[in-house]
Amino acid sequence: MSLNSPAASPQPSSDTARAAQGFLLMATAMIVLPGMDATAKYLSTSISPLQVTWGRFFFQTVVLLPIIIVIEGWRGLWPNRLAGNVARGALIAIASLMYFTAVKFMPLADAMAIFFVEPMILTLLSALILKEEVGWRRRIAVVVGFIGAMIVIRPSFADVGPVALLPLAAATLFSFYLILTRRLVTSDSGLTMQFVAGVTGAVILSAVLGGTVVLDLPDLRPSAGTPKVWALLFTIGFIAALGHLM
Repeated sequence: MSLNSPAASPQPSSDTARAAQGFLLMATAMIVLPGMDATAKYLSTSISPLQVTWGRFFFQTVVLLPIIIVIEGWRGLWPNRLAGNVARGALIAIASLMYFTAVKFMPLADAMAIFFVEPMILTLLSALILKEEVGWRRRIAVVVGFIGAMIVIRPSFADVGPVALLPLAAATLFSFYLILTRRLVTSDSGLTMQFVAGVTGAVILSAVLGGTVVLDLPDLRPSAGTPKVWALLFTIGFIAALGHLM
């Protein structure tokens, strides 16, 4: 048999090819999503983080609604595993609110540095919950990552107080959100999962915003905003839909 024949040429397995696609999509998402954080930081000077977070989920839903109807039909609006998808939406809604609140009061770079302990938390959870193999290199990376987060948290805590812990809490919730994503992804499409997450987040945060009006909390209640503010809220929702689909 010729060494140049197709049978003799090593071909990547389907698992390897899928893993490579996953790496590429995740890397691209991590390039795209900080744009959402920077926009949220900019908007926090004019509207409350609560309203920013609401806009992120409301406009994610607006963006995905026509897409999912065209691609999957009306059936795509309802997940096969409703409870899990609603829980997933609640986790990301609370995590986003914590993170956007943090970036209002502390430098974005510091908030992101603390939040990026999330891969370390996720690595631990993947071993404990999903029973995935975690080698010694990843274990060392987890330890180093936590040390780095503590180095950033300490001066930030001195400057802004307990707010510095919000990105850490957000990272923890986001890790559980990704674990749940891994569990649900075989039951529903990515479009359906993201649509339900958007609806869940929008409903929860709409209720909270309504409560701020009833309780007359001026620092949290929604404001009318300018056309520029609404355009930027739409941008946040668009980036969220794109990044989380990846």
